[in-house]
Amino acid sequence: MSGVDGLNGLPLGSGRPPMLTHLRPQAHARTRTRLNGSILLPAPAGPQLPSQYFRETSMDVKEPGAPGSPRQATKRTSRKAKREIRQKAKNVQAVVAIAFAAFVVIIAAMSSPAISTLNKRLFNAATYSRIQHVWFGDLPSSATTAPSDIAKKWFGAGPPEDKAAFDKTCTSAFRDALVSVGPKAYPLPALDAPGNSSYAAELAHAPTIAAPFAAALTDAAQEKEGSGSGGSSDIRAREEGAADAALSLILLLDQLSRNIFRTDQKLVYGHYDRLSRSLLRHVLATSPRADLHPKFRAKPVFRMWFYMPLMHSEFLEDHRRYKALAAELLAELEARGDKEAEEYVRQSMDFGERHTSIIEKFGRYPYRNEIMGRKTTKEENEWLEAGGETFGTGK
Repeated sequence: MSGVDGLNGLPLGSGRPPMLTHLRPQAHARTRTRLNGSILLPAPAGPQLPSQYFRETSMDVKEPGAPGSPRQATKRTSRKAKREIRQKAKNVQAVVAIAFAAFVVIIAAMSSPAISTLNKRLFNAATYSRIQHVWFGDLPSSATTAPSDIAKKWFGAGPPEDKAAFDKTCTSAFRDALVSVGPKAYPLPALDAPGNSSYAAELAHAPTIAAPFAAALTDAAQEKEGSGSGGSSDIRAREEGAADAALSLILLLDQLSRNIFRTDQKLVYGHYDRLSRSLLRHVLATSPRADLHPKFRAKPVFRMWFYMPLMHSEFLEDHRRYKALAAELLAELEARGDKEAEEYVRQSMDFGERHTSIIEKFGRYPYRNEIMGRKTTKEENEWLEAGGETFGTGK
C-alpha cells in the first residue's frame, strides 16, 4: 500500500487519528453497538488499522436517520426553508397586488379627460353660426350695444312665457352638444380632492381641460381658411374662423348652459363654468387673441361676452382680470369717442363690481352654498336674509 491509507488517502501511522467523518461507510462493512450512550466502531474487515483508528464517539455524532441526526436536522432545515420561501412568495404577491391596485388608482386620478376631440357632428361651423344667431338674434354685426328687448332676453327680465320659450329654443338646439361634453363624457378633476379647489390648481388644470376646445378652434380656422382665395385673405379668414368659434363656444358653455340646465345649477357651477373659464384662459393666452379680432374689438356688445366666465368665477383673481379687461376695452372706446359704447361697458363693469364685492366679502357666492353642498356661515346667512343679491338664481 506504499504507506498510504487505502480508505482515506492518509499516510499510515501519521500521528493524530482522523475524525470519524473521514471514514467512508460505504467503503467497508461495519456494525454499530450502542454502549451506555456511545457508539463503538470496530475496525473494518481487511487490512488492520492501528489501534488509534478505533475511537469512541460521543452522542453528538448521530446515526443517520435517527432523531437529531445530521440527516434529520437537514430535513428539518429544508422544510423550514421551504416554508419561509412560500411565505416570502405570498408576501411578495401581496405587495405586488397592493402596488398594482395603488397604480390603477393613481392612473385613474391622473388620467386625462375621457375625450380628446369634440364631436364634429355637434361642433362645427353651422353650430357656431346658429349659437350666435340664437343669442344675438337680428343684432347687426356693426352694433356696439344691445337694444332693451335683446338685453331682457339675455338676463331673463322679460315675461315668464318669453323666458320659457327662449330656454326651450336653446335646449332643442344645443342640449346634445352640452351633454357630449358633460361630466359623464368629459369628467374633470374632482374639486373635493386635496388642492383641486385652489386658484393654482385651476390654472394648472386649465390647459388640459381646454384642449379639445382649443383643437376645435384650430379646426374652425382651417375650415375657414380653405374657403378663402389664398394669400393674406386666407390668413384673415383663418383668424376670423377661430374668433367666431371661440365666441360661440364661450356662449354655449357659459351662457346657454344656464338656460338649458336652469334646474341643475350645480352642473353649471361645477362643470360648465370650469370648461368656459379654461377655454377663455386659452383664448387670452393665444395670439392673435380672438376677443381682439376686428370683428369684435370695438364692439362691447360682442366682446364683453368673452369675459363673462370671469364674472361667474368664485376666484377673486378672475374678478380682477375681468375688471382689467373691461377697463382695457373702455380705454379703447374713449380713444374712439364712442360714448354710447363707453356707457355700455361702464354698466357692465358696475354689474361686475356687484359680483366682485361679494367675493371680496365671503370668498364665494353664498347663494350657491346649498346647491354646492357647502355649509353657510352665520354671516352669510344674515347677508342672504337681509336681501343679498342672488342675480336671478332664485336662491
